Amino acid sequence: MLVNTNGQVKVCDFSLSEFSNSINSLTITVSRLEGSKLYQTPEVYIDSERATVFSDIWATGCTILEVYKEDVIWDIDNEEKLKEKLRSGETPSMEELPDILKPTISKCFIREPNKRRLIGNLWKAFN
Repeated sequence: MLVNTNGQVKVCDFSLSEFSNSINSLTITVSRLEGSKLYQTPEVYIDSERATVFSDIWATGCTILEVYKEDVIWDIDNEEKLKEKLRSGETPSMEELPDILKPTISKCFIREPNKRRLIGNLWKAFN
């Protein structure tokens, strides 16, 4: 987490960063599967697709859920159980979220990546 002098907090994770001079670097965040498997999208973890900005939307939803839950987002003990959940279309429980946030955060977990809610629209829910 980064905090500026105005007290604004930014969540960041450079472990998946890929630095490139190409224009594609704006839409591709990783070229190999790494990072927290619990935050991986179905298309990346199951289908071995490349991560995109829409993968970041999924991970943002996971981060918000984890903050409210104060625990890991999936109650599982092995990778195969995670794969089963993602294959079945299951999404993390939003039980701990305030009701006002549930409709917005649920859009982070839409199965089709390019239909996930864009971050700019996501943050409007918090205002």
